[in-house]
Amino acid sequence: MRSIPLEKPAGRLQETLRPGKGSGMMRRIFSILFAFLVAGVFVIAVPIYELFYSPNRFPKGTLMKSVESPDHRYKVNIYLTNGGATVDFGIRGELEDEGTHHRRNIYWQYHEDRADVFWVDNHTVSINGHVLNIARGQTYFWRPQ
Repeated sequence: MRSIPLEKPAGRLQETLRPGKGSGMMRRIFSILFAFLVAGVFVIAVPIYELFYSPNRFPKGTLMKSVESPDHRYKVNIYLTNGGATVDFGIRGELEDEGTHHRRNIYWQYHEDRADVFWVDNHTVSINGHVLNIARGQTYFWRPQ
């Protein structure tokens, strides 16, 4: 009796049996899983930052004083914040660009009810001993240790 030779697998089946061919699919699966992981971290991290760490959520407060820079380009507005019976006073410093009237928080100090503010030069302000260079975007936000 004569034996019939077995044929090699043909077409697509043969390509999948070659070593190293399946790694493309695994790479694609890992890339998709990694993308979902990164997206999940952002979905969790951004709200936590906004709720607990963002300077935009500081209390507004009552205006104590405004101090203009020597060149009248900027103005620092100092506010006294009071959270009520269970929260101590705080000082919030807000930088205002006199040309655009854009405002942003640059200073926050808890357990403080006075503010000593003066401009060192056109781009540097000192608030309660904390020297901030406005041109470099420096800020001071007190955090509990």
